[in-house]
Amino acid sequence: MHYFVAFDGTRLSEEAVRRVRSMAHATDDITVATAIPDGDEEFARERGWLAEDDPFEMEAVVRSAREEALSLASAAEFDALRVGHHAPSGAIGSRLRRLVRDIDPEVVVVGSENAGHQMDAVGSVASSVIGGDSYDVLVVRHVRE
Repeated sequence: MHYFVAFDGTRLSEEAVRRVRSMAHATDDITVATAIPDGDEEFARERGWLAEDDPFEMEAVVRSAREEALSLASAAEFDALRVGHHAPSGAIGSRLRRLVRDIDPEVVVVGSENAGHQMDAVGSVASSVIGGDSYDVLVVRHVRE
């Protein structure tokens, strides 16, 4: 089985990776993907992917995001999608959905407080990714302590 996890460094996306790790068997594939706005220092700093005093360097941000994701699921593959700093609404979700189509997983996992409640939220990454019908979807809404 192949699992795809949308990861953005939030607590719910971290929990989504942990849930997949606990469900997956040793022979299953896990792909963890994140979209990183190019040059968006605030985005990277909020997620702890860029230190307060460090200048924005995309490779360093991608490396930090990869390290965080793989610390949660060491056997996973990691994909970082670069999007424009001022990407239009829905751009991140569209890029992730294209990656999902290319990977063709059986299960897509997202961490979202609103997915399923607000499916029509404009620009919602979760609603864009879970809208496909060729895979099952697991929405993680709560962090297990």
